[in-house]
Amino acid sequence: MTTVAVIIQDAMYAARVLGQDQTVSSGDGQLVLRRLNRMLDSWSNEKQLIYSNDQESFTMTAGQQIYSTSLLAAGRPIAINSMRVTLNNIDYPVEFIDQLKWNSISYKLVQAIPNQCYYDNALPDANFYFYPIPYAAFTCVLYAQRVLSSPLLMATDLILPPGYEAAIIASLAVDISPSFGKQPTPAMLLEKTETRAVIKRTNYVPLEMVTPFGNNDSDISNAFLYKGF
Repeated sequence: MTTVAVIIQDAMYAARVLGQDQTVSSGDGQLVLRRLNRMLDSWSNEKQLIYSNDQESFTMTAGQQIYSTSLLAAGRPIAINSMRVTLNNIDYPVEFIDQLKWNSISYKLVQAIPNQCYYDNALPDANFYFYPIPYAAFTCVLYAQRVLSSPLLMATDLILPPGYEAAIIASLAVDISPSFGKQPTPAMLLEKTETRAVIKRTNYVPLEMVTPFGNNDSDISNAFLYKGF
């Protein structure tokens, strides 16, 4: 975890406008903060959204099976990466299961330590279905993936997926250099390109074309006797 203030300081150092033993002035910090927020808005327009992995929690109630994402401070997240429940300073892992496995549980009213969760990703609020049902007031701790949205503040804490922090700092250093009378070096431009490319490769989702007469083995609608059409 890091703060926006640390990212700004590192970006200014990378841009050669701040020394290691120097601190960011209030005016310069606010200038770079505005540039950071504008840069992230621009990335959103390029469909290169930045996601944060935030640790969040809510208190469970004994005997209650279903919990809404409205219990989370920021509401429904993009996705849930991991989850655990805690009681008396002891952590218990929770496995995410799909709807098919949830439906296969014949008796869902057992009260014990929750170790499975079916996440119904509905709108506007999603729901967590726990099995077994908590027998006590556990604390559910989860890491929720959210879109990193502006405006960020200097004190904002960020938990970013691998590679995102490096890309933000490298790109911000190039972006702010002219504002301080500097020109980005070839090394800075290369680092910006390479770190952005890592994010683009990570976010890239290849599309699969399915044709009605193609050899689509995974598509049961194309169960032709002869393949290769």
